[in-house]
Amino acid sequence: MPDAGIDVVLLNYSRSTLYYANTTQPSILIITPENYHLMVVKGMESALEETWLDPQKVSGAVGYEDVKETMRNWGLEGGRVGMELDILPTGQYLRISRLLAEFSIVDISRLILQQRRIKDSKEIEYTRGACRIVHQGHQRVL
Repeated sequence: MPDAGIDVVLLNYSRSTLYYANTTQPSILIITPENYHLMVVKGMESALEETWLDPQKVSGAVGYEDVKETMRNWGLEGGRVGMELDILPTGQYLRISRLLAEFSIVDISRLILQQRRIKDSKEIEYTRGACRIVHQGHQRVL
């Protein structure tokens, strides 16, 4: 984040929250170099069961107003917010940019995709297992 000049990252795309927090429940993951918090919009019980995050770092949220309050509590009153703008609907972008007017919103889509490409040995093992299952299914169909 510091190398990219980003003060805070806000992720709300289900694939990204799955990758970084192991949940696809509607939520917003807030990340700074020093802190993080998962704000769950719907499905709190499921999110707590799914995520590997510290439960103290997970709370309910109504929307980005709660995100702004959390950022203010962390001492963030302005700066650069990184978001995945390639998947963010225009209406949502406009609402967020008005709510976070003291911040500039920058696109970190490529950075997130680059990080998600990196796999550890467990992820590679799971992917190979899934490929074997798909291959067996194709063989059966033939």
